[in-house]
Amino acid sequence: MKTSAEKETLGSALISVGVITPENHKTALEKAGGDERGLSGALVELGFCTEAQIIKGLGVKSSIPYFMALNGLIEENIKELVPEALCRRYQVMPLFRTSDLLMVAMPDPYDIFAADEIAKHTHMQVKPVLSTRKAIFDAIKTTYSKTSAEIEKEINIQVADSIRKAVDDFKTDISPKMEEIEIISDFSELTAPEEGAPKIDQPLIKLVDHIIIEAVEKKASDIHIEPWTDKLSVRYRLDGILHKVMELPRELAPSVTARIKIMARMDISMTRSPQDGKLQVKLPAGGVVDMRVNTLPLTTGEKTEIRILDKQAMTPDLTQLGFPSDVFTEFLKTIRCANGIILVTGPTGSGKTTTLYSALKTITDESRNISTLEDPVEYQIDGICQVQVNPQVGLTFANGFRALLRQDPNVMLVGEIRDLETAEIAIQAALTGHLVLSTLHTNDAVGAIFRLNNMNIDPFLLNSSLRGVLAQRLVRLLCPACRTPYTPEPALLKDLCLDKKDGPYTFYAETKKGCKHCLNTGFKGRRGIFELLPLVGGVREQIIRKGAYARIEEEAVKAGFRTMRQHGVEMIARGETTVEEVLRVTIKADTI
Repeated sequence: MKTSAEKETLGSALISVGVITPENHKTALEKAGGDERGLSGALVELGFCTEAQIIKGLGVKSSIPYFMALNGLIEENIKELVPEALCRRYQVMPLFRTSDLLMVAMPDPYDIFAADEIAKHTHMQVKPVLSTRKAIFDAIKTTYSKTSAEIEKEINIQVADSIRKAVDDFKTDISPKMEEIEIISDFSELTAPEEGAPKIDQPLIKLVDHIIIEAVEKKASDIHIEPWTDKLSVRYRLDGILHKVMELPRELAPSVTARIKIMARMDISMTRSPQDGKLQVKLPAGGVVDMRVNTLPLTTGEKTEIRILDKQAMTPDLTQLGFPSDVFTEFLKTIRCANGIILVTGPTGSGKTTTLYSALKTITDESRNISTLEDPVEYQIDGICQVQVNPQVGLTFANGFRALLRQDPNVMLVGEIRDLETAEIAIQAALTGHLVLSTLHTNDAVGAIFRLNNMNIDPFLLNSSLRGVLAQRLVRLLCPACRTPYTPEPALLKDLCLDKKDGPYTFYAETKKGCKHCLNTGFKGRRGIFELLPLVGGVREQIIRKGAYARIEEEAVKAGFRTMRQHGVEMIARGETTVEEVLRVTIKADTI
């Protein structure tokens, strides 16, 4: 084991992080007969500290990950690599191997004798992780002493308990069908594992697989796995809102995180820095779901966030997005322009990328060269050249944009206009015969004009190049199986600018307890609400003059402009969503 840990002893390390005092060390070492390998046992026996304090202190000192339990980290056939007698002699537990590296749980990472002996026996490089002696001996007993049938029985009982807990919390039926779904750790390999390959089949592994697969089946967009002081929380983001689906013992947090890191090919020894990884799930009905994994160190442990990238759900036809008929007709004309800039605005998570991908899908044909510049590229689209921004090698939006212009493009999608340089290149591209689609983070369509003005874009060039500005939000749709009707008060109709003479109106609210069709949320699915700024004479004149927000909106209204909130009110009147939902996503859209 070639680490800096060899330069220290267990005692000096514990003293340096404040777990014990020099006097404690001296007394315990005398009790251990002067042998550092017996020091931790003597310290615990004398009451100077607990084993957990020793493990955590060593972890802090040596930057080595520590685990209070080893469930789910042990390859089933690891006992064929390291005999039980060797594990018991040196109080260690081999966990898993990657190439020529063997991860070994040890109570003392400075025990070079144990590491050297295992390295000689396995002909592999040993990398230590920390764990308590109890956890190590429990793992040895489970791995070496029990029959396969006994282990499998334990697995089934523990997994069943975890799933039953999830059912109770989420109040829904869960059918993970684990034997039919393959989780692929290697992002580049979509084939089944070779016969005879190592099989990891432990309770915690099945539980993690269940969490991921359930999220896919429930059509969640994200999984949040969060360690708190007294529990490990699992939440799914469904239709834009987070829902708690499971609570696990806090002690499982390091093991759950490590399991996901292994699946996503991340470094399990790096616990104090954010990491990114990726994995795929092959579904029984066919198709593969890509996932992005990110870990973030908190004061209570590592939080894991998994973004589920469903390709099939990501690129619907433009007709399925919920445009009002007049907005759809005008937007379709806009994206079929030969040149100019088209902007889609809204906050993060408002569906801008979906709209742009659907627009590209609509206009893609073999006669056009269509390219994208994205950060990151989340979905591959057939027939489109996609470029991933990478600032570390100098591939910024601006530099990538210039490179794309040398590729003879007809249409370019730039993920976001973030600065003056990118905006100026986009305008020049639009003025020289290219169609450019991009996004801005603004509250509404009119706000995009002011954002570009603030970037010091020449108003004459902006006016000449701009073809359309679409703003959007996503609202949750009421579950048709359990929504509750009610008659709105006249004051509410007035606030929503609905004429009571056109009534009577029947509004709907979500049923708080929901039903099995909506996973007990009261909502099922989402749809966009939109506003498209009409670039007619009066609006263009105000753009050139750098007119006030109110003046631009006034000219737009004269040309038939309707806000996102007005579109949302139409959906309320049709019983598709709630008043609260429309107000939730548009409350900031009416203020600049």
